[in-house]
Amino acid sequence: MRATHVAVGLSILLFWISVRAGQLPTTNISRDLLTEIVPGASVGPIRLGDEEKQVVEELSDFPKIVQQVTYPMCGTIRMTEWFDKALLQTGLFIYLRKNSVFQIESETTRFRTAEGITEQSLPEDVERHYPDMEAYELLSSASNLVGNRNLIYWVDRDKGIAFGFYYNTRKHRRLVHRVLIFQPKTDFQPNGCVTPPQKLRQLRSYSLDPPANAT
Repeated sequence: MRATHVAVGLSILLFWISVRAGQLPTTNISRDLLTEIVPGASVGPIRLGDEEKQVVEELSDFPKIVQQVTYPMCGTIRMTEWFDKALLQTGLFIYLRKNSVFQIESETTRFRTAEGITEQSLPEDVERHYPDMEAYELLSSASNLVGNRNLIYWVDRDKGIAFGFYYNTRKHRRLVHRVLIFQPKTDFQPNGCVTPPQKLRQLRSYSLDPPANAT
């Protein structure tokens, strides 16, 4: 009886999430998604430069939320959020400007780099495979969801890849929060745009925390 209650409760949760995303639950996924993250190019089936119609077609079997926001500093950005229902994980955040994908952020273990780096990976693994990264702290980004510490980003602009790190309070260390893909040799901004009071502050390469006396 307890197992039945749990199953029913989970089904209700998935139904609510699917309704919030604007479509009914999908019981049978008709095809498997590609899973590789390619720096400066793609995350799974979604590629930089894709138009919104292509994104919708690729994710047509999956719950998603589409939002359009306008930032004074960055103009109009359209964001598609895809919920990884099968793994009950956050999924993908896909950012479009002028109907073209310019940044993709993966927050699910479904997608990973050729080296196997994905959400919850260790910083040591990232440093081992990506030797030319700069470090940044995203000021005013601390919240309960990320361990009550500001997010840290390691960025390789030449390759078009970045890794966001949150603080895991149970393991008392930082782990990969998101893997982010953007056009190589362009300005990197988490969430498609950084707006006040948030601000990126550069740290020593491969730092995972700001200096103790930083303000």
